[in-house]
Amino acid sequence: MPERAVGTPPTPLLPLRPILWPMLSVGTLTAVGFWKLARATGQRRYFTWTTIYAGAMLAAILGSIGAKSPSLVTLVALLEWIGGTLHSVVAVTAYRRLQLAAAAPTAPAAKVPVSVPAAPAAVTPEETKRPPDGGTAPLVSRREPPEPEIAVPRREDPPTPPHEDRPKPPHEDPPKLRHEWALAIDFGTTATAAVAAVRNGGVWQVEPVRFGDDNRMPSMVFWRTPDREQPGQLLVGSDAEAWAAGAPANLEPTPKRRIGQPTITLGDRTIPVVEAITEILRVAYLGALEQRAGNPPSVICLTHPARWEPDGPELEILAAAARAAGIPEPIFMSEPEAAAIGYAARQLRPGDHVAVFDFGGGTLDTAVLRRTDEGFQLAGMTGGNPFLGGEDFDIALYEFIGALLDPDAWHRLRTSRERSWVLASRDLRVGARKAKERLSTRMQAPVYVPAPVDHSLQVTRDQLNSLIAERIRFGVRLFSETISRAGLQPSQLSAIYLVGGSSYIPLVSTEITQQLGDQPFPERLGDPKLAVAAGAAQAVALRHLDGVEPTLRPHTAEGRVEDESIADLDPPA
Repeated sequence: MPERAVGTPPTPLLPLRPILWPMLSVGTLTAVGFWKLARATGQRRYFTWTTIYAGAMLAAILGSIGAKSPSLVTLVALLEWIGGTLHSVVAVTAYRRLQLAAAAPTAPAAKVPVSVPAAPAAVTPEETKRPPDGGTAPLVSRREPPEPEIAVPRREDPPTPPHEDRPKPPHEDPPKLRHEWALAIDFGTTATAAVAAVRNGGVWQVEPVRFGDDNRMPSMVFWRTPDREQPGQLLVGSDAEAWAAGAPANLEPTPKRRIGQPTITLGDRTIPVVEAITEILRVAYLGALEQRAGNPPSVICLTHPARWEPDGPELEILAAAARAAGIPEPIFMSEPEAAAIGYAARQLRPGDHVAVFDFGGGTLDTAVLRRTDEGFQLAGMTGGNPFLGGEDFDIALYEFIGALLDPDAWHRLRTSRERSWVLASRDLRVGARKAKERLSTRMQAPVYVPAPVDHSLQVTRDQLNSLIAERIRFGVRLFSETISRAGLQPSQLSAIYLVGGSSYIPLVSTEITQQLGDQPFPERLGDPKLAVAAGAAQAVALRHLDGVEPTLRPHTAEGRVEDESIADLDPPA
């Protein structure tokens, strides 16, 4: 071999190349085989052989590049090739045996008969055989051993508890049926009510959602202007009513009447109508969630006047407000249908007709419905007046009380911008409304006019009736026209249902019986303010959670409906 000049790079060792690549292949295979054995068995010797072959391959590679003794490198490579070939066969054989041993069934341990108290496994009809003597005890399937046996474990393992005693994983929820409930929101002109239908012993019962001390909240919106301490905010309900005394121009008392208009002006701020409705629905929805410990309802229903068309702009605005309020996919139901379902205290046969007199705080809605196999459908056109309601009675009584005061005090109550007079005027309006409600159950009610007037007086039911009688007669005439447009006489009705807070005034039922007769007699069940929401909640719970028609409820031997949860609602004081 010729001498290499000093300072020149070593000549590549060409004779080693035919040996080097097979050596690397065999060495790699051997090292991988020993590494798998080491991982599978944990024995140190296999780790040692893995290290030896990896080091030998590295030495051969480096030696083939710059070694001074090619004969020695060639010898090392040949030895590793031969040894690696033999060891690779050994490694592959050992690993294969290990795989076969893992796949083979474990030898049965000693078996001891054990009595198993748990319930037996389900047996299919093909596996179950009856004894020839006609007994009822089934024979054990031939696929199962006649006596249960268990293998004695090699080490003590904690016994597996029965299925019913086994702890549930954190993500496993209780049965869904326990959490199902329905929610109905009745967005009214002057007040909004929400009622939950919850299952109690297999029966759906209604629970009104509380808004503070009341089961309804005013459908008011108020814009609180920003100041140094807090930013501007849109308030609803009783909060809006409380703040309105200081800035009445920032209040919209009946946003439902503004549907159809693009915006509402609240003081120096203009907001979309849908935003005002969204905030009212959001407060009602969150109040229901809070009452149910955050558990969302399975189904939600929003009620609406019967005159709103299914594809009309009013329902589109209500649906958009519901989506913005976080209410997922609500079901819409007309208020007369919800009231009819809620008030159907006796079985109605298909073909029967009922009339609904829905007299609320801001509107009067009248409708006739026909009972069908699927529920109710409108018979004829709806009627009523969208600008006739209990608010008119509040204003009439407020002005009647003011006329009894000193003329100068009454003038200042109506016109003064001083804070004390503004607050006194607001309190007098609230007192007039409460007096009107008291006169539904009493013959007289006290009214206090706060300072700076500081005067007390009393009003009687006769005085209230004289103020509102003409408006009520007008409403009953509209009701009669609705029945006539349905092609019916009042005597052909199976029932007349009174709905809405204003229908609780005794003069309403008196005028109906005088104009339409006392057959059928107007029915009022529980709190008429909650009749629509209660009926809607019960209807969607039965229809969408139980899959049954809500009006087909079971009767007792005396003919009384089993579920009278709506009747349990207390009427207003």
